[in-house]
Amino acid sequence: MSLPSTSWLACACLLWAAATTAQPRPQREKKERQATLLRGPAEPVPQVRVGANVLTSLFFNAPLSSAQVEGRERFTRLDVGERALYLEPALELASTERLALHLTFADGREAVLLLVSHPSEVDTRVDFTLPERSAETCERELATTLAHCEAQRRELEDLQARNAEASPGLLALADSLDEDIQRENLEVRDTPAMLHLVQGMTYRLRGWVVLTVHVQNTGKAPWTPVRAQLTPAAPGVRVRVVFPSQAALAPGAQASVAIELKLPAPGALHEPGAKHELALCDSTEARCLLFSSLALDERRPARP
Repeated sequence: MSLPSTSWLACACLLWAAATTAQPRPQREKKERQATLLRGPAEPVPQVRVGANVLTSLFFNAPLSSAQVEGRERFTRLDVGERALYLEPALELASTERLALHLTFADGREAVLLLVSHPSEVDTRVDFTLPERSAETCERELATTLAHCEAQRRELEDLQARNAEASPGLLALADSLDEDIQRENLEVRDTPAMLHLVQGMTYRLRGWVVLTVHVQNTGKAPWTPVRAQLTPAAPGVRVRVVFPSQAALAPGAQASVAIELKLPAPGALHEPGAKHELALCDSTEARCLLFSSLALDERRPARP
């Protein structure tokens, strides 16, 4: 039996190669169209047909704030303009893939698009229309905005009130109170909490009692005065610590602290004339500077 000739084998190979070579993908038709965003919840999510190395431009009738797409690394371009979005995939999407494109608009509205692949069409431009807002929607958003503004106004008033309330303690620490303000010296002493009261003063103003203390940390651990408490409690009296340096008091160091007691309206003290103990403590309440026999009523002791 004779072997086939060399020329016959060459022809057979060429025919086989031609038959097995993949057919080129047909050229997809480029489309420009219009669509609507933010439709009813029962309607399907809008789709945009994209293709590898094809620039797709999306335009909107409302300003954009941001855009995020799944698989961002698969896109050579994703640019957000004021009212437009430009995207270009580097690779083809599989026929079953759906990449979510999340859009946020400047007015707070959000929308989602699905990026898909189509065998014969690709979108080069899509003009999306967001529906006009209804009067009911605008009224709801206006009510929400007004409520937010009102909350901010109250917060600002509270902040201003707290700042105003801090002024007696700061003035006392700066020795800037009027000379006719009643002053009483505090007893200089040590405490079991390893705190030494170097000097102190009690000021009595209309509606306020303010203590200023210059304290030395005689212990081996840092100490930070952050809390003051009355015993027994005095309903209606607000107690606040004013510690300008705010840094922990190192062993051996000294610092000045003020304690403000905001009194209720005259005659509104729950127990007029009662004596209280005032404790100035750290956050753990393990180390406290104590002041006993403190009266809160408006009576002023006679000047020496």
